[in-house]
Amino acid sequence: MSKNYQYKTPRLASLFICLVFFTVGSVVSAAAVMYEPLSGNVNQFSRWFVFIIGLFFVLASLRPGNRREYLYFSADERGLHFPSNCQVDEETLWLHVPWKKVGKIQRETLYSRYKGLSVELDIEEADIAAFFKNEQRANKVLGLNNKRNGFFVIGYAKFLFSGFDNAIKTLNKMKSEYT
Repeated sequence: MSKNYQYKTPRLASLFICLVFFTVGSVVSAAAVMYEPLSGNVNQFSRWFVFIIGLFFVLASLRPGNRREYLYFSADERGLHFPSNCQVDEETLWLHVPWKKVGKIQRETLYSRYKGLSVELDIEEADIAAFFKNEQRANKVLGLNNKRNGFFVIGYAKFLFSGFDNAIKTLNKMKSEYT
């Protein structure tokens, strides 16, 4: 029987985040509409600006794509699989990295301050450019190097809904089992 592991933001977490955005946007928009300053002087531009900002929060929360799961990668007996887009659909391209080309999977400090999961991958520059160009660009701007011992290192910051510690343990177990 083969195992399949997915590192993703659960759907309920996405719904919770959208609920927070909806609440904040509604309160901000309502406050902008109902606000009557004590002095009687109302800057209409400021009120409309705040109302529109609140409206953006509401609209973002109502966008169906924002309520889906975000899949960062999956793993099975063949290796790790990285989608070209975290919101997976039928047009998503996949980068398949066999276990023999996966280096260390560990907990480490990312960007000098955040705990995170790092995965070392032995992949070609073309794959890095196609699947990790945003990370590559961010690291260049921040002056960080994402190469280590010949591996490309991708990091995922620990966040509330990630099952972070379980991910490291499960992935290392799968790697040792399938190599």
